[in-house]
Amino acid sequence: MLSDLKYMAIEGEYVEVNSDHMAYQMVRPEWVVEISCLDLLTHNTRGGTVNRVVLEYESKGREAYKVVRRMPLATVISPQFVRHREDRRREDRRREDRRREDKRLVDEDIRIEQVSQVDVHLADADARSFALPTSEVLRREVYTKEPKGEVMIRKFVMLQTNKDTSTGEYPAYVIHYTDFNPNRKVLLAREVVVSNSRSQIDQLYEQFKEENIKKGWNPHQATEAPAVAVIEIPPAEPVEKKAKAPRKKAKDA
Repeated sequence: MLSDLKYMAIEGEYVEVNSDHMAYQMVRPEWVVEISCLDLLTHNTRGGTVNRVVLEYESKGREAYKVVRRMPLATVISPQFVRHREDRRREDRRREDRRREDKRLVDEDIRIEQVSQVDVHLADADARSFALPTSEVLRREVYTKEPKGEVMIRKFVMLQTNKDTSTGEYPAYVIHYTDFNPNRKVLLAREVVVSNSRSQIDQLYEQFKEENIKKGWNPHQATEAPAVAVIEIPPAEPVEKKAKAPRKKAKDA
């Protein structure tokens, strides 16, 4: 199998690794095999769904796998190939013993229902058209400080993701803290805190402000967005460091 599969290798955006942290090589989707297993698990030990990355194979132009999104699926316990005939001699085993030559790469032959017998959440959803709810900005505050003309910025954003009940892999609330200091080696520092409790996330938000906003910091366009507001947050852009003004020469007395 390895000697055949190595000629079918293609590229992909997603990398999966084994227990030894070695990356698997993605191959062209041509073979259909049948396996048996001890069990299919759809939930982890914490009660959340087992999520897997959905990939889309593109054959036009450069062959590659594209990442669609993560969706609930299942994990396979102790999978083994199913043989379709018993070989009398070990050296007589052929690749057809493990491959289903009577199956094609179509939905009718490799149905998701073969896995969703164990009640996979959102098994009927199309990953390419499945849209997650938009996050809401609950609070947003920006503070600035200008020692010696150098602008320092600290920003606090609290989000309600609205995704905590969709796939089981998102928290209900997120705090995103941004700290820009032009005098540091690392100009932009970020910190993220999550919670599933509104009272806890409010407490953490106030704690962040108390620890990071001291004397000399001034509010800049501080806002508290209503819970119904839905806005998109663009990626953070670096703030250009201002050039120092030339010093004026002291006048003669």
